Amino acid sequence: MKTIETINNPYIKKLLELKKRKNIYRREEFLIEGRNNIEAAIKHHSLIALLVTEEIFFPEFENRILVPQMVIDKLKQTTTNYQMIGISKFPPTFEVDGFNKEWKNILVLDKINNPGNLGSAIRSAVAFDMDAVIILNDSVDVFNQKNIFATQGALFSIPIIKVTDWESYKNKLTHYSFSLFLLNNSSNSLTKTKFNSEFNALVFGNEAKGISKQNYFGLKTNSVYININSKIESLNISNAAAIGMFYFNWEKNNKN
Repeated sequence: MKTIETINNPYIKKLLELKKRKNIYRREEFLIEGRNNIEAAIKHHSLIALLVTEEIFFPEFENRILVPQMVIDKLKQTTTNYQMIGISKFPPTFEVDGFNKEWKNILVLDKINNPGNLGSAIRSAVAFDMDAVIILNDSVDVFNQKNIFATQGALFSIPIIKVTDWESYKNKLTHYSFSLFLLNNSSNSLTKTKFNSEFNALVFGNEAKGISKQNYFGLKTNSVYININSKIESLNISNAAAIGMFYFNWEKNNKN
């Protein structure tokens, strides 16, 4: 088992570069924190190396490097006291501007700023059998460490598409006649909505500003809302997305 004893080691210096977004995309590698995420990366054959402070961690994984705690503390980007950090290549499920004609039910996230919300929504998308998560370019980055942590490994379990050219991407949705359901303050209750199209997309917008309706001109859209108690003005976006996908999944699977 290889050992590194200092943060001045050239390999550790190269890993520190992965704290910057430009280096993550240039190298198509990212740091990964948390046991669930590391286990998911191993399961999906994406983990490149694993830094550990004790030899007892993941003994079945071949490329482990023993390091002191100060190296982990230097590399980590959250406040949790980890004793291991992984180095992963991009998940095989991640693409830029990718599309698959087999997708029928997708989640679209428009300008989501909070990485915890984004990660929780991705996790819920896996739980409720969505085919893919489409993330518009103005959202927080997929490889933000807080987002990765919030996915709890779901990052490796569903196609995640970073859209850099939404106007071109809309053409793909139009070609396959996607019906888009925009969650906002409208007159149509989600629980009374019928998802009769073969291809459907649930769309959730920015935490403060909501959905940018101009982004969806030319698409087949439906505005819907989630009934909540009048004492509460709005739901957290990750909670709203989970409720929306739960009902969508239930309605699709319980048609007469």
